[in-house]
Amino acid sequence: MRVMGLPVQFLAVVAVSLLITIYLIAATADSRIEARAATSLAGSSAETAGWEQAALIVCPLH
Repeated sequence: MRVMGLPVQFLAVVAVSLLITIYLIAATADSRIEARAATSLAGSSAETAGWEQAALIVCPLH
């Protein structure tokens, strides 16, 4: 079976790989933000990089 000229198995593997990559990037961003917040002073706010905010927005699980 083919979709857009590509085998369904190939498209399934690409989709799952993309989802796992997005999840892992968001997990990395989340842990970096938490680490900075833990090491910063209680009164100051931890700044986040643009890619970290984007990764957290893109991943629905974070």
